[in-house]
Amino acid sequence: MSNEREQHETRERILWAAKKEFAGKGYAGARMSSIAKKARANQALIHYYFNSKENLYQQVLYRLFGLERSELEQHDFEKFSMTAPQKLHAAIYLLVRLYTEATDPDMNRIISREVAEGRRFLNPLFRDYLIPRFERLVKVIEEGVAEGVFETRNPFLFVLQMIMFLMFISNNRETFQGSPYEERLYGEKGGERLYEYIVSQSFKGLRPEGGTLPVPPIPPEVCVDLDEFIRKIKEDQIGGTLND
Repeated sequence: MSNEREQHETRERILWAAKKEFAGKGYAGARMSSIAKKARANQALIHYYFNSKENLYQQVLYRLFGLERSELEQHDFEKFSMTAPQKLHAAIYLLVRLYTEATDPDMNRIISREVAEGRRFLNPLFRDYLIPRFERLVKVIEEGVAEGVFETRNPFLFVLQMIMFLMFISNNRETFQGSPYEERLYGEKGGERLYEYIVSQSFKGLRPEGGTLPVPPIPPEVCVDLDEFIRKIKEDQIGGTLND
């Protein structure tokens, strides 16, 4: 194994161990000694790669939120010529797949503990990650309103409702575990049902009074591009090639 490959795997193993420790104990309760034991690395090596517990935690959050992909995500919608309805459909396709297929299961536990500890690290990430997503989608809705193909009084609240609904579904898998709704929401067809529902309700909600708003197909080249983006997101998940 090359030295560069070995360093990469060591760093990934540390990030994976840190993710598990922070998910189980939160930032305040996490111990570097426990992370070192899980990662099969000494603490000096962890400090060599990440300098401090705070920086290690920030790097875990950064990876969980996929911030290194945010520019790619924005580029996906700008490099193709699409109408506002096509952009909305493509955005829903991407968001549903992100929340149902490419969200690390430890992310929700870490977020819950971070909220309980005062959101010190979460608030800046929301500004860097969530708000820009809102803004890009809001601009799509505003574009459609300006063209007369969408009708809504408040594009921001429309987008917020969609995102919050997806986050609720993603964050509450354990809540529905063992209930009659678990299979409907998280079973083999759960993501497909969720996608179809959000597309249907979004286009109904934006349809101009007395007008029509058909759901346009997403251009094939856009689907291919977004599928590749999702694949890369999955590859980037912390510890994806390591044994739990």
